[in-house]
Amino acid sequence: MVRSTIAALATIGGVAAGVFLALAGELGVTELLRGCALLPPLLIGLHASRRFARFLDNGRTRAAVLALCAVSGAAVLMRGVL
Repeated sequence: MVRSTIAALATIGGVAAGVFLALAGELGVTELLRGCALLPPLLIGLHASRRFARFLDNGRTRAAVLALCAVSGAAVLMRGVL
């Protein structure tokens, strides 16, 4: 469930960013070529995620997400203090 939610948010965010960059005139051939260069690593990650999903779905996903949130929250607080 977490993977599909993150994938949906990333897709929506990527499409929205592309639309707004195009509307602002900031999306040219160079940016499109750089985006295409990222497709092979994306596909490798997609393939690898299928293998690691079994490992993470053994009750470790929740702990990993909570740990990431805790670290991110601490970083934001520290940045605000400093």
